[in-house]
Amino acid sequence: MCDPMTSNNKKDKFNIEETNKKLWKHVHNNNLWNDNAYPTTNAQAFYKYHLQPMIIDSSKPIKLLDVGCGTGNNAIFFAKNGCSTYGIDISEAALISADKQSIATNVVIELSRSSFTNLDFMDNYFDAVFCDGALYYGDGDTFTAGLEEMYRVLKTGGVARIYTKNNHDVWANPNNKIKDHTYAVEVGYENGMTVYCPSLSIINTKFCKFSDVKVGIESFNYIGLNDLKSFHVITAIK
Repeated sequence: MCDPMTSNNKKDKFNIEETNKKLWKHVHNNNLWNDNAYPTTNAQAFYKYHLQPMIIDSSKPIKLLDVGCGTGNNAIFFAKNGCSTYGIDISEAALISADKQSIATNVVIELSRSSFTNLDFMDNYFDAVFCDGALYYGDGDTFTAGLEEMYRVLKTGGVARIYTKNNHDVWANPNNKIKDHTYAVEVGYENGMTVYCPSLSIINTKFCKFSDVKVGIESFNYIGLNDLKSFHVITAIK
């Protein structure tokens, strides 16, 4: 059965969005999140296997949106390598940092403040959409709304890469369950945030409007085999 990608409970979605927005503001304003000064392995792989071939085949830079760009390291990497790059984030402090970094590295990135559930871009605007670890902050409704927006702004034939928690993640703890596949975080700088950790079958249903979807997985814990951080790595063509 195909999920029509529509959110059901607008009140819940709004409350969760506002709570996470306030918590992210606190994180960035107090420098609690120490971002790596280089692109993620997911960003590098997406570029190597998907974006670079598109750039080679195109007569002009491809237009890419980095959803939840944070302090901008992935966006800067894409901008340095043939992408006309746009970045959005809910945190003003993160965007200020991203702007400073882009100026220091002499690259141009179009940055704007918005939620992934309400992207301020026209339909069919981007050749590629990248979302690295942002879409799972919320619940099923915010996930669905965000995915719907990414689908909307992506051109037909464009490619999306979404990196998001799955149901094998350490955060998918039944003791912290709020509702279906939705959990409260009680540790670290994300303490108080709500996260969505769906199964593979739910992911397949959520992405059914895309013409081609491939789902990989990444699971790791660098200091042991317990408490894995586990992610769906989704590549989807509109």
